[in-house]
Amino acid sequence: MALYEISVDHAFAASHAVLMPSGEMEAPHRHHWLVSVSLRGPVDATSGMVADFLVVKDALARACGLMDGMDLNALKLLGGDIPTAERVARFLAEEIARNAALAPRLYRVEVTESAGCRAAFFPSLDGPTSRS
Repeated sequence: MALYEISVDHAFAASHAVLMPSGEMEAPHRHHWLVSVSLRGPVDATSGMVADFLVVKDALARACGLMDGMDLNALKLLGGDIPTAERVARFLAEEIARNAALAPRLYRVEVTESAGCRAAFFPSLDGPTSRS
């Protein structure tokens, strides 16, 4: 069986502060986050697609919309966890996986916090509903 991968990108702006290795909280700062979502699977025999780009774009935009313009430390979306890029990627994967048509093919959610600084979450390896 042939395997294909599609990806969709979306950007949003939000601020956060993370806990430094020294144990101190860094100063809040804003990022223009770039999110890339990848789905993998065979193409559908009828449509010839892994998934409809418009459906993926809509799910990603909705998930990012929950964070756009916000202070991620003040949001309750991450269950009180410090909003690292890793946790943002996982949260977005969980939100996208709410779409039953996308969940089985959701492979990777990558978050770019700033140029050259990325974190990725692979829900197919861990299951998007388990938290750590």
